[in-house]
Amino acid sequence: EVGPRMNFTTAWSTNCVSVLQAAEIHGVPRVERSRRFLVTSSAVLSQEQKQTFVSIIHDRMTEMVYTEPLKTFETGIKPKPVQWIPVMKEGKKALETIS
Repeated sequence: EVGPRMNFTTAWSTNCVSVLQAAEIHGVPRVERSRRFLVTSSAVLSQEQKQTFVSIIHDRMTEMVYTEPLKTFETGIKPKPVQWIPVMKEGKKALETIS
């Protein structure tokens, strides 16, 4: 199964949730779609063959392979706090400091 990365909500999900809310259906924070593939072969596929197939069917920048059915979209990862970088005031020095 291939679907969007867990740490990003897609535009499709945002639109779907908006439709649900307009229909007075509340409490659904996210809806995503995924694709499942049934691959059959007369021989056992090697790990390399599986990886080749996976690289063809999905965009690794925006999607991921789900190795088991999802129970939640929660990843447990908390984002870092937002930091303001005074580039206009300090210029290159501000970028060097933050690095």
